[in-house]
Amino acid sequence: MKPLDDLTSEEQQNEELVMGLRHALNKPLTISAEEQTKHLARVRERLFASDPATTGSRDLPARLQVIPSREQHDDALLPQEGTPTIPRHRSRFLHTVNMLAAVVVVCALIGSILLIFVYHPASNHLAAPTSPAKVQRRSALVSFAPATPYTQALRTITDIGLRPLPPSCTATMLGTNGKIEVWYAWEPSAKGFSITPAGMYIAPTLLASSDWLIRLRALPGVVNVQTTTFVFLCSLAHNGTPPPDTVVALALQQAGTYLTVAFSQRADTYDQALQTISNLGLRLADPCLERTGKQPPPGYFAGQEQKYAATHTLVLATTANSPTNWQQQLTSLTGKISFQILTSHTC
Repeated sequence: MKPLDDLTSEEQQNEELVMGLRHALNKPLTISAEEQTKHLARVRERLFASDPATTGSRDLPARLQVIPSREQHDDALLPQEGTPTIPRHRSRFLHTVNMLAAVVVVCALIGSILLIFVYHPASNHLAAPTSPAKVQRRSALVSFAPATPYTQALRTITDIGLRPLPPSCTATMLGTNGKIEVWYAWEPSAKGFSITPAGMYIAPTLLASSDWLIRLRALPGVVNVQTTTFVFLCSLAHNGTPPPDTVVALALQQAGTYLTVAFSQRADTYDQALQTISNLGLRLADPCLERTGKQPPPGYFAGQEQKYAATHTLVLATTANSPTNWQQQLTSLTGKISFQILTSHTC
């Protein structure tokens, strides 16, 4: 270190500053706030003395505790006097939260749209579980050749243990107290093709064998079978007890009643009788087979053409697409003689 007499004025000031700092480190002194501010000002002046053109704009308040970059293009990023600053990590956190909230809202909107417009028939239109038989539960949309009559298409699917589904939602759901909580207005199931041209929604019953889908694709007149999830427009579901004059469908827990229906010898052909009962959500049934809990063997024939030709009767079961007043509607049908609920069946 040079003697003090040989130092220039600037070097002497620097030397005094260094000695003062060393002394402060070895023996800290209590100084007033005014002196502390003066010393800090001198330190900042020394630090930025090499760039006098920008010293004024970069002489930031000590409370910010920010040493700015000396690059000219960074000046716009520096906080101005009196402007509140947000820490960068907090800003990033808020941005992330906002993005996640936006994603949640978008997903909720998409989910609401799918619940309204995307329909999974297998979950709403199952045959009543009157026995523990394990049947492959999967609905489908079947397209027939344009010239196919509806009665022929209906016989085609019922012969292999399938049944038609209504063109709109008719499901009814019960609460834990056994009362209706959610319902749709009931609609007939077999008025005609659900989709133009010649399209029909179908579902397997307890009389469908494990190979029903293969057999369906191979049937004459069937041009396409779609089993993936497809769009099925439903009216809005209603909550609570339906009005007294509103007809709703049976709940899944209420379906599965076996019955026989006798038709007039002169009034109805098999195809006409089949459409009549299908329109009420009734299906062909075999109580003896279904109560065994066994699935029909491959190639099982579920049609009742021969039985109907001999006795003009059909053995049926209610489903979750049958109306709650199905007995009253059966009684009012023309061409029907009577029906009988099977409390027991001789097998």
